[in-house]
Amino acid sequence: MEFHVERGTDGAGAHMEKVDIEFLIGCMLSLIIVITTLMVSTVVESRYLSDYSQTYAVLTFATLIGCFIYVSVYKYSWGAAGFQKALAGTIITTFALIVTVSTFSAATQTQAMGIPYIPEFEVPEKIPVEIEMTPSWSIARGYINLATIFGIPVNVLISAVLMFPSGFSESIFQTALPRLFKSMFGETLTGEIVGVALSQLIFGGLHYITYGFDIVVFAGTFAGGMAMNLAYRIHKSEIGLALGHTLYNLIVLALTTPVRGM
Repeated sequence: MEFHVERGTDGAGAHMEKVDIEFLIGCMLSLIIVITTLMVSTVVESRYLSDYSQTYAVLTFATLIGCFIYVSVYKYSWGAAGFQKALAGTIITTFALIVTVSTFSAATQTQAMGIPYIPEFEVPEKIPVEIEMTPSWSIARGYINLATIFGIPVNVLISAVLMFPSGFSESIFQTALPRLFKSMFGETLTGEIVGVALSQLIFGGLHYITYGFDIVVFAGTFAGGMAMNLAYRIHKSEIGLALGHTLYNLIVLALTTPVRGM
Protein backbone atom coordinates (compact mmCIF):
# COMPACT_ATOMS: atom_id res chain seq x y z
CA MET A 1 0.00 0.00 0.00
CA GLU A 2 1.43 3.37 -0.93
CA PHE A 3 1.13 5.22 2.35
CA HIS A 4 2.84 8.60 2.40
CA VAL A 5 4.12 8.86 5.94
CA GLU A 6 6.59 10.75 8.05
CA ARG A 7 10.00 9.37 8.90
CA GLY A 8 11.04 8.67 12.46
CA THR A 9 13.99 6.85 13.93
CA ASP A 10 14.31 3.64 15.88
CA GLY A 11 16.57 3.21 18.88
CA ALA A 12 19.60 2.63 16.66
CA GLY A 13 18.99 5.82 14.72
CA ALA A 14 17.78 4.07 11.56
CA HIS A 15 14.90 5.65 9.67
CA MET A 16 11.47 4.11 10.11
CA GLU A 17 8.24 4.90 8.27
CA LYS A 18 5.10 5.59 10.27
CA VAL A 19 1.54 4.98 9.08
CA ASP A 20 -1.35 6.99 10.58
CA ILE A 21 -2.71 5.01 13.51
CA GLU A 22 -5.91 7.09 13.33
CA PHE A 23 -6.60 5.62 9.92
CA LEU A 24 -6.37 2.10 11.33
CA ILE A 25 -8.75 3.02 14.15
CA GLY A 26 -11.15 4.60 11.66
CA CYS A 27 -11.18 1.44 9.55
CA MET A 28 -12.00 -0.65 12.62
CA LEU A 29 -14.85 1.68 13.55
CA SER A 30 -16.07 1.53 9.95
CA LEU A 31 -16.22 -2.25 10.10
CA ILE A 32 -18.28 -2.08 13.30
CA ILE A 33 -20.65 0.42 11.69
CA VAL A 34 -21.30 -1.69 8.60
CA ILE A 35 -21.90 -4.74 10.78
CA THR A 36 -24.62 -2.82 12.65
CA THR A 37 -26.26 -1.55 9.44
CA LEU A 38 -26.09 -5.04 7.96
CA MET A 39 -27.89 -6.40 11.03
CA VAL A 40 -30.55 -3.69 10.69
CA SER A 41 -31.07 -4.60 7.03
CA THR A 42 -32.05 -8.15 8.02
CA VAL A 43 -34.97 -6.98 10.14
CA VAL A 44 -36.25 -4.07 8.03
CA GLU A 45 -35.77 -6.11 4.85
CA SER A 46 -34.03 -3.35 2.90
CA ARG A 47 -32.16 -4.73 -0.10
CA TYR A 48 -30.34 -1.44 -0.68
CA LEU A 49 -29.13 -1.26 2.91
CA SER A 50 -28.00 -4.87 2.75
CA ASP A 51 -26.13 -4.39 -0.54
CA TYR A 52 -24.31 -1.24 0.58
CA SER A 53 -23.46 -2.71 3.97
CA GLN A 54 -22.02 -5.86 2.41
CA THR A 55 -20.02 -3.86 -0.13
CA TYR A 56 -18.46 -1.60 2.50
CA ALA A 57 -17.84 -4.55 4.82
CA VAL A 58 -15.77 -6.27 2.12
CA LEU A 59 -13.90 -3.09 1.14
CA THR A 60 -13.19 -2.09 4.75
CA PHE A 61 -11.96 -5.57 5.64
CA ALA A 62 -9.71 -5.57 2.56
CA THR A 63 -8.32 -2.18 3.55
CA LEU A 64 -7.60 -3.39 7.09
CA ILE A 65 -5.82 -6.51 5.86
CA GLY A 66 -3.88 -4.40 3.36
CA CYS A 67 -2.73 -2.07 6.15
CA PHE A 68 -1.27 -4.89 8.22
CA ILE A 69 0.35 -6.58 5.22
CA TYR A 70 1.93 -3.32 4.11
CA VAL A 71 3.30 -2.47 7.54
CA SER A 72 4.54 -6.03 8.03
CA VAL A 73 6.25 -6.36 4.63
CA TYR A 74 7.96 -2.97 4.74
CA LYS A 75 8.66 -3.04 8.48
CA TYR A 76 6.86 0.23 9.09
CA SER A 77 5.37 1.31 12.40
CA TRP A 78 2.12 2.94 13.42
CA GLY A 79 2.25 6.57 14.50
CA ALA A 80 -0.21 9.34 15.29
CA ALA A 81 -0.76 11.86 12.51
CA GLY A 82 -1.81 14.53 14.97
CA PHE A 83 -4.66 17.01 14.83
CA GLN A 84 -3.04 19.58 12.53
CA LYS A 85 -1.97 17.07 9.90
CA ALA A 86 -5.34 15.32 9.95
CA LEU A 87 -7.22 18.62 9.72
CA ALA A 88 -5.07 19.89 6.85
CA GLY A 89 -5.50 16.61 4.98
CA THR A 90 -9.26 16.67 5.52
CA ILE A 91 -9.59 20.24 4.23
CA ILE A 92 -7.39 19.67 1.18
CA THR A 93 -9.17 16.45 0.21
CA THR A 94 -12.64 17.93 0.65
CA PHE A 95 -11.72 21.06 -1.31
CA ALA A 96 -10.19 19.00 -4.13
CA LEU A 97 -13.32 16.88 -4.41
CA ILE A 98 -15.72 19.82 -4.31
CA VAL A 99 -13.84 21.76 -6.99
CA THR A 100 -13.31 18.77 -9.29
CA VAL A 101 -16.77 17.22 -9.08
CA SER A 102 -18.57 20.60 -9.13
CA THR A 103 -16.67 21.58 -12.26
CA PHE A 104 -17.45 18.25 -13.90
CA SER A 105 -21.11 18.42 -12.86
CA ALA A 106 -21.46 21.95 -14.20
CA ALA A 107 -19.89 20.96 -17.51
CA THR A 108 -22.15 17.92 -17.92
CA GLN A 109 -25.15 19.47 -16.12
CA THR A 110 -25.52 16.32 -14.04
CA GLN A 111 -24.80 14.92 -10.57
CA ALA A 112 -21.45 13.40 -11.43
CA MET A 113 -20.59 11.42 -8.31
CA GLY A 114 -22.94 8.88 -6.81
CA ILE A 115 -23.65 9.01 -3.08
CA PRO A 116 -25.14 5.98 -1.28
CA TYR A 117 -28.71 6.83 -0.34
CA ILE A 118 -30.92 4.20 1.25
CA PRO A 119 -34.54 4.50 0.04
CA GLU A 120 -37.13 4.80 2.77
CA PHE A 121 -38.10 1.52 4.38
CA GLU A 122 -40.93 0.61 6.73
CA VAL A 123 -40.25 0.44 10.44
CA PRO A 124 -42.86 -0.44 13.07
CA GLU A 125 -44.13 2.43 15.22
CA LYS A 126 -43.68 0.26 18.28
CA ILE A 127 -41.36 -2.73 18.54
CA PRO A 128 -42.66 -5.51 20.86
CA VAL A 129 -40.37 -6.25 23.80
CA GLU A 130 -39.74 -9.84 22.76
CA ILE A 131 -38.57 -8.68 19.31
CA GLU A 132 -36.65 -5.75 20.74
CA MET A 133 -34.50 -8.12 22.77
CA THR A 134 -32.87 -9.59 19.65
CA PRO A 135 -29.52 -7.92 18.76
CA SER A 136 -30.66 -6.82 15.30
CA TRP A 137 -33.89 -5.24 16.54
CA SER A 138 -32.09 -3.60 19.48
CA ILE A 139 -29.68 -1.92 17.06
CA ALA A 140 -32.56 -0.98 14.74
CA ARG A 141 -34.41 0.57 17.68
CA GLY A 142 -31.29 2.56 18.53
CA TYR A 143 -31.13 3.99 15.00
CA ILE A 144 -34.85 4.76 15.09
CA ASN A 145 -34.54 6.61 18.40
CA LEU A 146 -31.52 8.54 17.17
CA ALA A 147 -33.34 9.54 13.98
CA THR A 148 -36.25 10.76 16.09
CA ILE A 149 -33.93 12.91 18.20
CA PHE A 150 -32.47 14.55 15.04
CA GLY A 151 -35.93 14.83 13.47
CA ILE A 152 -35.02 13.01 10.27
CA PRO A 153 -36.18 9.75 8.66
CA VAL A 154 -34.21 6.71 9.79
CA ASN A 155 -33.14 5.91 6.21
CA VAL A 156 -31.54 9.37 5.90
CA LEU A 157 -29.72 8.86 9.20
CA ILE A 158 -28.37 5.46 8.15
CA SER A 159 -27.36 6.89 4.76
CA ALA A 160 -25.33 9.53 6.64
CA VAL A 161 -23.83 6.92 8.96
CA LEU A 162 -22.65 4.90 5.95
CA MET A 163 -20.64 7.90 4.73
CA PHE A 164 -18.02 7.10 7.35
CA PRO A 165 -17.17 3.57 6.12
CA SER A 166 -17.44 4.77 2.52
CA GLY A 167 -14.72 7.35 3.15
CA PHE A 168 -12.40 4.86 4.84
CA SER A 169 -13.02 1.72 2.77
CA GLU A 170 -12.65 3.50 -0.56
CA SER A 171 -9.26 4.88 0.49
CA ILE A 172 -7.84 1.62 -0.81
CA PHE A 173 -8.16 3.04 -4.32
CA GLN A 174 -5.83 5.91 -3.44
CA THR A 175 -3.32 3.93 -1.37
CA ALA A 176 -3.04 0.19 -1.94
CA LEU A 177 -4.00 -0.27 -5.58
CA PRO A 178 -1.81 2.51 -7.06
CA ARG A 179 1.22 1.05 -5.28
CA LEU A 180 0.36 -2.48 -6.35
CA PHE A 181 -0.03 -1.52 -9.99
CA LYS A 182 3.12 0.60 -9.90
CA SER A 183 5.10 -2.45 -8.78
CA MET A 184 3.57 -4.41 -11.66
CA PHE A 185 4.28 -1.82 -14.35
CA GLY A 186 7.65 -0.64 -13.08
CA GLU A 187 9.05 1.71 -10.47
CA THR A 188 9.04 4.62 -12.90
CA LEU A 189 6.95 7.73 -13.47
CA THR A 190 5.11 5.95 -16.27
CA GLY A 191 4.41 2.99 -13.98
CA GLU A 192 3.12 5.34 -11.32
CA ILE A 193 0.81 7.16 -13.74
CA VAL A 194 -0.54 3.87 -15.09
CA GLY A 195 -1.04 2.59 -11.54
CA VAL A 196 -3.03 5.64 -10.47
CA ALA A 197 -5.14 5.66 -13.66
CA LEU A 198 -5.99 1.96 -13.40
CA SER A 199 -6.93 2.36 -9.74
CA GLN A 200 -9.32 5.19 -10.54
CA LEU A 201 -10.81 3.23 -13.44
CA ILE A 202 -11.66 0.49 -10.95
CA PHE A 203 -12.93 3.13 -8.50
CA GLY A 204 -15.16 4.59 -11.19
CA GLY A 205 -16.20 1.14 -12.38
CA LEU A 206 -17.40 0.16 -8.91
CA HIS A 207 -19.62 3.24 -8.78
CA TYR A 208 -20.72 2.64 -12.38
CA ILE A 209 -22.06 -0.78 -11.44
CA THR A 210 -23.46 0.29 -8.07
CA TYR A 211 -25.33 3.29 -9.44
CA GLY A 212 -27.15 1.61 -12.30
CA PHE A 213 -24.48 1.65 -15.03
CA ASP A 214 -24.47 5.43 -15.29
CA ILE A 215 -21.56 6.54 -17.50
CA VAL A 216 -21.69 10.07 -16.08
CA VAL A 217 -21.24 8.73 -12.55
CA PHE A 218 -18.34 6.62 -13.81
CA ALA A 219 -16.59 9.63 -15.40
CA GLY A 220 -17.30 11.90 -12.43
CA THR A 221 -16.06 9.33 -9.93
CA PHE A 222 -12.91 8.76 -11.99
CA ALA A 223 -12.24 12.53 -11.94
CA GLY A 224 -12.97 12.67 -8.20
CA GLY A 225 -10.63 9.74 -7.58
CA MET A 226 -7.81 11.45 -9.46
CA ALA A 227 -8.42 14.61 -7.40
CA MET A 228 -8.25 12.63 -4.15
CA ASN A 229 -5.06 10.92 -5.22
CA LEU A 230 -3.45 14.28 -5.98
CA ALA A 231 -4.66 15.69 -2.66
CA TYR A 232 -3.24 12.64 -0.86
CA ARG A 233 0.16 13.22 -2.44
CA ILE A 234 0.09 16.81 -1.20
CA HIS A 235 -0.96 16.32 2.43
CA LYS A 236 0.43 12.76 2.88
CA SER A 237 -2.18 11.77 5.44
CA GLU A 238 -4.27 8.59 5.29
CA ILE A 239 -6.66 9.84 7.96
CA GLY A 240 -7.00 13.19 6.17
CA LEU A 241 -7.82 11.39 2.93
CA ALA A 242 -10.52 9.26 4.56
CA LEU A 243 -12.10 12.07 6.59
CA GLY A 244 -12.03 14.45 3.63
CA HIS A 245 -13.86 11.91 1.49
CA THR A 246 -16.35 11.31 4.31
CA LEU A 247 -17.00 15.03 4.77
CA TYR A 248 -17.51 15.54 1.04
CA ASN A 249 -20.01 12.67 0.92
CA LEU A 250 -21.93 14.11 3.88
CA ILE A 251 -22.09 17.53 2.21
CA VAL A 252 -23.44 16.08 -1.03
CA LEU A 253 -25.92 13.90 0.87
CA ALA A 254 -27.19 16.93 2.82
CA LEU A 255 -27.55 19.00 -0.35
CA THR A 256 -29.30 16.31 -2.40
CA THR A 257 -31.49 14.56 0.18
CA PRO A 258 -34.38 17.07 -0.23
CA VAL A 259 -34.24 16.47 -3.99
CA ARG A 260 -34.47 12.74 -3.39
CA GLY A 261 -37.74 13.27 -1.57
CA MET A 262 -36.89 13.35 2.11
